[in-house]
Amino acid sequence: MNRRALGFEGWRELIGADPHTARERARDAALESAADLGAFLSVAEPGSSLPPPRQARGMKGMPFAVKDNIDTSSLATTGGSAVLDGSLPRADAGVVRSLLDAGAWLVGKTNLHELALGVTSENGAFGDVRNPYDAGRSAGGSSGGSAVAVAVGAAAFSLGTDTGGSMTIPAACCSVVGYRPTRGRYPVDGFLSISWTRDSIGVMATSVADVITVDAAVTGRSPSRTRRRRGPLRLGVPQNRLSDLDDDVADVVDDAFSRLEGSGFVELHEVSTASLDARAFEHGFTVVAFEAPRTAEAYLSELRSPYNDLDLAALASGARSGDVKALLGHILAHPIGRDRYRRARDARDAVQADHWRVTSPRQLDALLYPTIPSRPPLLGEGTVMTHRNRTVETFPTLTRHTEAGAFAGNPSISLPAGCDRGGLPVGLTLEGLRGADDRLLEIAAMAESALAGAEMPVLTGER
Repeated sequence: MNRRALGFEGWRELIGADPHTARERARDAALESAADLGAFLSVAEPGSSLPPPRQARGMKGMPFAVKDNIDTSSLATTGGSAVLDGSLPRADAGVVRSLLDAGAWLVGKTNLHELALGVTSENGAFGDVRNPYDAGRSAGGSSGGSAVAVAVGAAAFSLGTDTGGSMTIPAACCSVVGYRPTRGRYPVDGFLSISWTRDSIGVMATSVADVITVDAAVTGRSPSRTRRRRGPLRLGVPQNRLSDLDDDVADVVDDAFSRLEGSGFVELHEVSTASLDARAFEHGFTVVAFEAPRTAEAYLSELRSPYNDLDLAALASGARSGDVKALLGHILAHPIGRDRYRRARDARDAVQADHWRVTSPRQLDALLYPTIPSRPPLLGEGTVMTHRNRTVETFPTLTRHTEAGAFAGNPSISLPAGCDRGGLPVGLTLEGLRGADDRLLEIAAMAESALAGAEMPVLTGER
């Protein structure tokens, strides 16, 4: 594919000139990216209810894509699983309904890592999601299709879900902005969740400004103007998250840090998150393993017949991705007891407190770190990947920097930082304290402006 991302202003111009042509453009790009990159599992018809040109503002007519584990009443929700293929939800998820009510147009449902249980979007049921900058590489996951949909101009923005980095990781791999809100900021009904304490529905777009527009439509808040505090932004850089970076990634990160410090309104301060990172990795899976059977079965019970008779064992039996089948089999064979789960929840509270102790006494506005330490992994490597000339496990490598914040429930946003010498995207994540989403979005807008001018990857889809 050689289509390019198009922000809200570009889409408004197209919609204002000819709404029907704008929808056809989005739909054509969605169909093309489905065929070439595996980005979409279903694509909507353009429809006949189109906004006249004078209404081409705000969200009116804006095409958006939805990860296929979030319910839409007009298109099936499969969760990326063949077991649920054909399952048509009874209603739209609350977050989808708010966007439709605001005038946005659903272009289609995007592909994902099966049941959102992975970070590469390699899907044994419906095919892999391929990176638009190198089709031999992963788009990241589990919201890989949502990132590609924005990157190739099939949608002005997209919805995804995040348990441990599933918004920010694919955003970094595909050079888009990916925002994971604090859980509860957006409605959490109507999606196939795997953790009621960790999962959050989030937004991908081409700019922070566009993310803020979507956020306002979902939350009902008025988009706030960026406010500069007295003095520079104080961003904490965890030094432990700068170790073992791919050399090319490290070069891009160093250049991005120089741009931020050279802007005149950003200060970078060294911190360490090593102890809270370790605690999150020790207990994070326990929470998911306890909650996944319960959240999945609660969702399944509300589906239309015959899907309402399914349970997690049925999803495990029908899983066509080897890593997902193995993971679900492990969860079912080794159930987590309530005492162990309570200890994991207590650990989460401790990680939240640790984040506060890292940031607040130093008066830091946010943490800043590379979203992933590596280049996007090659497809077909399975559960391992090559990183710095050695074989490593894919999941812990790609989630190394994102797991702790997601475990704590903190909001985060990945920004494009530039491209490496091979033309592959690199992302930087800003992470705030739980509930401080408005401030994080303001900081992200300022950081984005400081990063402007960095060399960005050229979209080819071939390498």
